[in-house]
Amino acid sequence: MSLSRTLAITARLLAQFRHDHRTLGILFVTPIIVLGLFALLLGTDAPDPRVGVVLETGEGLATNIAEALEDSEALDAVRLTDADDPEALLRDGTLDGYIVLPAITTGATTLEVVMEGTDPQAGAVVGSTLQGAVLDSFGRLLETTRSRLMEATVDVEVRSLSGGDDLDTLDLFGGPFIGLLIFFLVYVVTSVSFLRERSLGTLERLMASPLRRTEIVVGYMLGFTLVALVQAAIILGFGLGIIGLYNA
Repeated sequence: MSLSRTLAITARLLAQFRHDHRTLGILFVTPIIVLGLFALLLGTDAPDPRVGVVLETGEGLATNIAEALEDSEALDAVRLTDADDPEALLRDGTLDGYIVLPAITTGATTLEVVMEGTDPQAGAVVGSTLQGAVLDSFGRLLETTRSRLMEATVDVEVRSLSGGDDLDTLDLFGGPFIGLLIFFLVYVVTSVSFLRERSLGTLERLMASPLRRTEIVVGYMLGFTLVALVQAAIILGFGLGIIGLYNA
């Protein structure tokens, strides 16, 4: 084996890559795009949950719990007024959840927590923060006075607008993965098709024809868009009908 001839083949291959911007884009740009999409899909650096606080009484232990929630750094607590509709704010995405704080008296009292339901991490943060606020409020009450409220018990009831505890990992990530899968496969098929047409000389003949570049690009876009729509319909039908992905 001749080392010089081997290096000559290597140099020729590298020279081809240097002049082939499309292949360089597939090699170096595509991984960055795909990794960025995975970062958006699986990233956990989410903002603090925005939670509304519905205070049914203006004094007592419930007020202390509301103040503890507002002082917490784990979530963004906003006190709602009578004019606010917490259910509507939850549905339009203004809030990630809301907490109803009734007057706490002796005996058992239930605090209602309503979450949007598709982000289990937000639900866990809100639940643990609320429990900490309740314990903190009882602790401050114990330090200041020996009230009959110390005999009260507080339960937290969490319900979800959609999803909730019934969602598994596939339900949480299935929808985004469908979009990622369709994008990636169509991107690969498009690249392979362009490579095949370049190797056959079809693309060069099109460029030399009276067709405008815009017409060629739009024609390709429409063709691959139709293919992507058919693919999306098949994948959605399989995901919703066969696998049973959650959809609400």
